Amino acid sequence: FGVLPTALTAAAAIIVPFITFILGRINEDHKVKFEYRTFMVMDEITGKYHLKNAPFVKKGSKLLLPKSYESLEKFIIGKRLDQDENFTDVSRFNYLQVRTVGKSIITGGYIKIKLGNDDESIIETS
Repeated sequence: FGVLPTALTAAAAIIVPFITFILGRINEDHKVKFEYRTFMVMDEITGKYHLKNAPFVKKGSKLLLPKSYESLEKFIIGKRLDQDENFTDVSRFNYLQVRTVGKSIITGGYIKIKLGNDDESIIETS
């Protein structure tokens, strides 16, 4: 009657550390994969002209703009809208923010984004 609980306790004392060790290794391998792997994250953000007072732009990120933005920029400067506070404080523009998440560095990365259905709004960057 007293031998069975003692045997179970002894078996548990031997088996439990092995199970804990194996589960710990599995978790550690999974953690290492994500700790040293870097991912690209893209966010569409809406902000004022030239992102005036834009605290939502993440440090180390890159803003991507379509080629058509250049002609819009020329139009705004040509009409001197950039000097009009009613325009710059009210108008909203869409920006694409690209950043990396992770400890590693991405080398040789290339991004090609097609906005809409036309060829004019393709963004390519390295």
